Amino acid sequence: MEPLIFGKNVKDVKIIGRGILDGSLNRQLDRKGKCFIDFRESAGISIEDIVLQKATTWQIATFVCDQVSIKNVRIVSEANSDDGIDIFR
Repeated sequence: MEPLIFGKNVKDVKIIGRGILDGSLNRQLDRKGKCFIDFRESAGISIEDIVLQKATTWQIATFVCDQVSIKNVRIVSEANSDDGIDIFR
């Protein structure tokens, strides 16, 4: 899985705004397994006020992260495999 936004061992990262992340191109190119946002072993992550749509797999995934805040995120899903938010400890 190659995420569109990725961070490992990062601190104090914010994804904030009134924007839309659209995975339509990944679907057209048949590039499966591209999640939008993936953070690993990180802390101080804020994701707010964005729209995620047409992913080919997970929308937001965090692995062994501390102090994660997700607010006002709208997820537009059309397929069975593009579930919303996955948090792994």
